[in-house]
Amino acid sequence: MSTGGAAAFAVILLGFVIGLSIAQPSIQSASDDLKDAREELSEELLEIRNTDLSISSCDLNGSTSVMNLTVSNGGTTVWDVGEVHLLVNGTIVPSRLFPSTYCYPNQELLIRADNVTSPSSVMVVGPWGVGAACEV
Repeated sequence: MSTGGAAAFAVILLGFVIGLSIAQPSIQSASDDLKDAREELSEELLEIRNTDLSISSCDLNGSTSVMNLTVSNGGTTVWDVGEVHLLVNGTIVPSRLFPSTYCYPNQELLIRADNVTSPSSVMVVGPWGVGAACEV
């Protein structure tokens, strides 16, 4: 190999090393972000599997148009009550929930909605999109 060939090889090798040293922090950051996203997804999937929402009772008082539902948390996750919604005929209905903060495992959540008339479908959707339906 001639001196010019060796010098060219050294310049190319030096450029490669400098390029790797510049790219390494970006690669490390992207790798860390990917690891964090996988861990977060794994935690969310575990919470979805451990969420068990069921409707114990569903009553509509025809004279007052008040619907009362009792929803049981049979899973192992704690629900933020703000993530629980009542759908009547496919539309979210304003409702009052008791307790008003969190629903713990093996606890019941009471839902009361006013001005409900002729429901053809009633569904409660909780955290992670887990839901349950009942007939009135």
